[in-house]
Amino acid sequence: MRDGSAGRSMAPPLACLFASILATSDLPRAQANVTRVELINVGMPKSGSSSLFNFLKCATLLRASHWSCSGDEKRAQLLGASRLSARRCGPCIRSNVINMRPPFEGCGDYNAYTQLDFSDPTGLDPTGLQCTFPQVTFLEILTAHHPGALFTMLTRPSDDWESSVWRWKEPLSPASFYTRFRQCNLPYLPLGLDHNVSLTQIYDYHTAAVRTYFARRTELRFFEGDIRINATGVGLAQALGLADPAAVAARCWRQVNKNDVRPP
Repeated sequence: MRDGSAGRSMAPPLACLFASILATSDLPRAQANVTRVELINVGMPKSGSSSLFNFLKCATLLRASHWSCSGDEKRAQLLGASRLSARRCGPCIRSNVINMRPPFEGCGDYNAYTQLDFSDPTGLDPTGLQCTFPQVTFLEILTAHHPGALFTMLTRPSDDWESSVWRWKEPLSPASFYTRFRQCNLPYLPLGLDHNVSLTQIYDYHTAAVRTYFARRTELRFFEGDIRINATGVGLAQALGLADPAAVAARCWRQVNKNDVRPP
């Protein structure tokens, strides 16, 4: 299912944002998976991944991961982010891709992955090597290995997202997500430059790039929805093939993990 709401139609000024990914031809091919991956979220962090994770736990029997690929979400949250980088989904996916393995191999026995990215929670990594955004750099590989999955991107107004990123801190983490994000060496925010790219532009670039990618790949299933509205829950239920989507949304869809107060 494809959501018809376009939101902002801003196109990335970097016309070839995903060019190297789209041109990839020598990809590692998927082996038979023990667990079929049914859903992969390719949106940005702080943009509905917690809401999506809670929705899946409430509405489906899918075994879902939210940033941790340890196999024990509750234990992961209790231990805190700074002690779990090796158990995060992002480093696991990156290691697999680098070593030409299927992207989710050894990354937990999950049907759904609701947050893929990882950044160093200390904010002290000067290299960007402790940050990975598979939904940016490995999108073609993810779709090549899991063409039958539902790919989701939940959105919100980019200025609201920027406000949330400014204020967000994880448990046991001294660095704000804003500080960490600017150290990630992303294609639209490279390290070592005196750049003038705002966080709202980064969010809009990513949103536009993902829309463009899936508009070209019409054989794939893609759902986009605004996290603030109930219709998104209905659309998710429909995209997942659930019976009585309106009732499912009423019971299971809500915006969680809010942090929307603007900085002074």
